[in-house]
Order: sequence, then C-alpha cells, then structure tokens
Amino acid sequence: MPPRFERTSLQFDTRVVRAGEEAPLSRTHAHAPPIHQTTAWEFETLAEVDAVWEGKAPGYIYRRYGGPNQAALEAAIASLEDAPDALALASGLGATLTAVLAHLRPGDQIVATAHIYGGTQRLFVERLAPLGIETRFVNIFDPAELDRAWSPQVRAVWVETMTNPTLRVADVPALAAIARERGALLIVDNTFATPVLCRPLGHGAHLVLHSATKYLGGHDDAMGGVLAGATDLITACRTAAVDLGPTLAPFEAWLLLRGLRTLALRMQRACANALALAQRLANHPAVATVHYPGLASHPEHALAARLLQGGFGAMVSFTVRGGQRAVSQLIETLRLIPFLPTLGGLTSSVMHPATTSHRHLSDGERERLGVTAGLLRLSVGIEDLDDLWRDLDRALSVVQ
Repeated sequence: MPPRFERTSLQFDTRVVRAGEEAPLSRTHAHAPPIHQTTAWEFETLAEVDAVWEGKAPGYIYRRYGGPNQAALEAAIASLEDAPDALALASGLGATLTAVLAHLRPGDQIVATAHIYGGTQRLFVERLAPLGIETRFVNIFDPAELDRAWSPQVRAVWVETMTNPTLRVADVPALAAIARERGALLIVDNTFATPVLCRPLGHGAHLVLHSATKYLGGHDDAMGGVLAGATDLITACRTAAVDLGPTLAPFEAWLLLRGLRTLALRMQRACANALALAQRLANHPAVATVHYPGLASHPEHALAARLLQGGFGAMVSFTVRGGQRAVSQLIETLRLIPFLPTLGGLTSSVMHPATTSHRHLSDGERERLGVTAGLLRLSVGIEDLDDLWRDLDRALSVVQ
C-alpha cells in the first residue's frame, strides 16, 4: 500500500510520531510468527469497515475482538482437538466464565463433578449463583447420584478429564451420551490430559476447555485459556468474550503458541517420569496412598487405559503419613522440586491443595473430596527420573 502522504513534507513534531510506519516490502516471510503488538487496525473506507465487521472480508478491528496472534493460537488448538473452531482467552477461568455465560441464562443449572478444581468451584458458587445460575455438585462416578441431581433446568454438565487434584478419570463417552439424550451440553476441562492423551470432542463432548497456562504453554511464563468445539458454540463464546473482555494479549498468545510446538515431546517424557515415580511412591513406607491412573490400584485404571492414548498423564497425587506436619517437613527438605501453586511446566513442582487451591473449603468438605491435610500434588516435568526420585526419597526419609 503506498503512503497516504509524503513524509518529508511534514513538520518535525508530526514526523516524530509517524515516521517509520510503513515497513519495507519483502518477498520473503518471517519464519517464526511475528508479534502483532497493536490494539487496533486501520480501515481505508467505510465499506471496508462494514465488510470486516460483518465477517464478509478478512481483517481485524480492535484487540478485544481478536488479533493475528490469538487467531494463530486458535487455529492450532482447533487442529489439535480435532475441532471446527477454537477461542483463546486470557486465562482458564476466563474461558470457564465465557463458556457458561455464552450458553446459560438465569434459572439454568449446571451439574458439575464435586471433584473439581477449587478455582472453578469458587467461581460457580460465589459468582454464578448470585447471577441465578445454580450448580449442583455431584459424584459423577455414581450414576444414581447423577440421576438424582438432574432437573429440567440442567443445561450443562461440567467435568474434568482427570480431576484436580485427586486424578479420578471421567467416563466422557458415557457422560456425553447422558448429556445429549437430556439436551444438555457436556463441557470437559481437558487441562490435565491435553489433546496429546485425550480429545473429548471425539468422545461426544460439546466443548473442551484448557487452562493453556499449564501444559499447552508448558514454560510457566504465559497465562491463557482456550475453548474448542463446534463453530456455532464457539461463535457464541466469541461474542460473549467481546462483551466480557477476557482478551488474550498478543505476546501471551505468541508465547503459548511457541510452547505448544513441543507439547507432544514434553508429554511423552513427563508421562513416563510420572508413571515411574508413582510406582516408586506406592512402595515407599512414608506414603499412605498414591493417586495415578496408570496404577492398577486406581479405581478408573481400566477406563483410563481406554480413554487416554499414549500415557496416563504427568500429574501424581500422594498422601504422606503424618498429615500436614509431615507435608511441611517434606516441602522444606526438597531441593530440586519447588513448591509452586501451578502445574504443567517443563520442571517438576509440588503443591499442597488443602492450603492453596482448596483452602476456601471447610475441613469437612475437603475430607469428603479426598483433599486431606497430607495430600500433595506432584506435577512431573521432563528432568532426569533418577534426579527427581533422589530428591523425593531424601525428603520422604525425613518424615518416616
């Protein structure tokens, strides 16, 4: 596009703010996606405004409506989840809120797994309930309890492929059949499994959600959330996101897409490490219980073997004998593995759900969910297995 006016004829004060706007033309492309660090795009004519705004011509408007980096990430997520469309947002909880407000109205109800991430539970109870959207938390592993919780107002079923932090595995195909038969959406938080291990849309789910901050980004340096599903469902979410404003920044989108490139390799190594550590922890005298779908002792091991392809995940939860006192000793003794209130990065980390993600619940509520004072959640990274085990074994020896 030629310049609209001759730069050399402008006064100095104007040149200061306008010089260099046109980049030199090139017949070659940038190999890595560039960062489009802008909040708005220019239009040449009113006709162009109408065409872009109404979706009749390609183009971008204002960053709250999306931009090139966000669009590139969305295309990648849609491809990995075998979805017609995807939407990238500023956080996992931003994606959660967007999905709910796009498809539910006051008076509607959600049936959600009681074994759910604490942040999601808090959002449903403290923010959505006052808006008239009620959530019924049930044990989805008991079909009779699911039936008792159902009502004509239920519009969505909300589950996690693997629950946070107790790692129960949802029977996505069975739940999808129930939801479809009863006219509700099945929304699956696939953060722990990632599309490397499970693609819920292929098992009948309507929408898939990820906290992209975790495995998809994988480097603990960018925050985001994504939704994937049918075009009409994502279009409704996209419209809601424009109104709500959980916009993903260009640099965050760029970082998440860069991290996504190594997802398959990272998951392969992390899953192998996690299985080996779970087996060793299960035989350690200082450990009372281990929660890991790859162990034959896990209640959904057979289901996990059918549902998860290529591994059982990189999360391991285990209960240390001696309760919170022992947990405190272990955390203070670890040297290689830090205490970190997140998961899914290149490096391993440990977290105490009772004092972090589930601290807003009462002691009784945590006990019913299996989030005991002695429970630790281990996010397994891609380090050398023996180095990780030496650190864990040394710390566990202190609490025996």
